[in-house]
Amino acid sequence: MLAPHTRGRLGPRNGVEPYVAAAPAPPAAPAILITALPVEANIDAYEGDDLFVDVTVNNPDGSATDLSTATVMAQVRTAPGARDILANFTVSVMGNVIHLQLPAAQAALLTPLCAWDCQLTLLNQVTTLAAGAINTTTDVSR
Repeated sequence: MLAPHTRGRLGPRNGVEPYVAAAPAPPAAPAILITALPVEANIDAYEGDDLFVDVTVNNPDGSATDLSTATVMAQVRTAPGARDILANFTVSVMGNVIHLQLPAAQAALLTPLCAWDCQLTLLNQVTTLAAGAINTTTDVSR
């Protein structure tokens, strides 16, 4: 014999507790991070030695960026925002690769911890491509 049904109430029926499942929540959209910050690139250097850094620049689709009309500069300062420049990288561009060199004489001016960045001006737009700290180890041979 079936148990009587009571309106407005979900309760046991024939000894079975009813289960009401909520509709599944729609999947959350993935978070999108939009940033205009440069790539963080910390460098370990040896005081007084030539320092070489290559920066490759690609378009969002992965193709090589045309840097033929670009202006590039890279500097070292004691800290971001510091007034005085400790050293300037020598810059050359080949295709979509920026070659930076800090000659030995410039590298000898580095403090144990300083900051660097590489800035690109292309089509009247300024973009800092890479930035970070330079951790300098004091040399032995002079």
